[in-house]
Amino acid sequence: MLPSELLVKKIYKGKIIPKFVPLNEECLKMAEELIHIFERFVGRRQGDLPLDELEEGYDYRLIRGLIILLERRCVFEVRSEVEFSDEVL
Repeated sequence: MLPSELLVKKIYKGKIIPKFVPLNEECLKMAEELIHIFERFVGRRQGDLPLDELEEGYDYRLIRGLIILLERRCVFEVRSEVEFSDEVL
């Protein structure tokens, strides 16, 4: 489920009707490009992903929605140079 602010929809007779992404070559190519970006950044920081660039020319809700779906399939780990102790000081 996407956050409501990313849902592309229309309201007809009091009902919310979602608009689906067309399965055309342009949208498929864009989705493929997003997947490749995520694959190339395996092992790097999540904040390093150059995702803002991809919003140019597309509805930002489409790009951000796909990013959310991809991030949900990712496993991120926290790396810290500070060692934490189980002892309370």
